[in-house]
Amino acid sequence: MLKKLTIRFLVKLILIITILYILFYSILVLFTLKAFYDIDKLQESEFVPQTTYVDMPVVENTLIHIDTIDIGVKDISILFKITEAEATAGTLEQKENVVQCILNRVASENFPNTIKGVVYQDNQFSPLYDRRYYKVKVTKSTVKAVENIINSPNKHDGLFFMVRKASSYNNIQWFDSKLDYLFNDDMHEYFN
Repeated sequence: MLKKLTIRFLVKLILIITILYILFYSILVLFTLKAFYDIDKLQESEFVPQTTYVDMPVVENTLIHIDTIDIGVKDISILFKITEAEATAGTLEQKENVVQCILNRVASENFPNTIKGVVYQDNQFSPLYDRRYYKVKVTKSTVKAVENIINSPNKHDGLFFMVRKASSYNNIQWFDSKLDYLFNDDMHEYFN
């Protein structure tokens, strides 16, 4: 009798552990899927999360024209956020290099022809996927970097950049074998 009770108890215990295990991993999968869904939803959305910018007045329907690029208020917001996310601790020059690279892509026939299209293009800017882009607080130096490049573009002609120490082996191999190295600004390496 005692042996039957022990076996029943063990069977119930194993069943409960199995249910808890399944429940735990189901929740984990749901959170992972939700994170990916949210990123896709934000990429497709016209909504750009509101951020308070330093020293930058909001002017409705402002359009700036640089070479063949039209830049509106939403574009400037995107530039602020991606620059801050890519070069948070960077110098003014390092932030200017990021802005210039994005504008170079917009002007290139090999990339989308809008700032939003370039920044939200799949697998191009890690701050979109690790969500830094959505959490940054834009600093005065980032505002200044964006203003400087908008007012005086053509700092360099790079189309790609990477942080070597934060890049995967495959990305490093691709950059080094497929692209032409331009320069290193002590934060990012730039390529064409």
